Amino acid sequence: MSAGNENKDVAISSLQAGAERFVVVGSSLSLPDSLSERLNEAERDICQKMLAGEATFSIAKSRGSSVHTVENQIQLLYAKLGVRSRWELMALRFQSTS
Repeated sequence: MSAGNENKDVAISSLQAGAERFVVVGSSLSLPDSLSERLNEAERDICQKMLAGEATFSIAKSRGSSVHTVENQIQLLYAKLGVRSRWELMALRFQSTS
């Protein structure tokens, strides 16, 4: 195996390990009641899955919805919570607990 392939394998392993840690940490996260009350049941479910690190495709598959439908619901929940991205959603969750 060449050094280039070994470096790629190490990089991929590092990314996978980091993603696994994120999902484990993220899986216990949720929004405080004061924020989740703004969302309907579908939006709360999607938000919870997003906070757990699930991809949009995975969320759509688990809900039996199209990716387009989930993307629209994500935009609606962003508007209701005043955020523009998953990172801002995560930050909002942490700001709400401090």
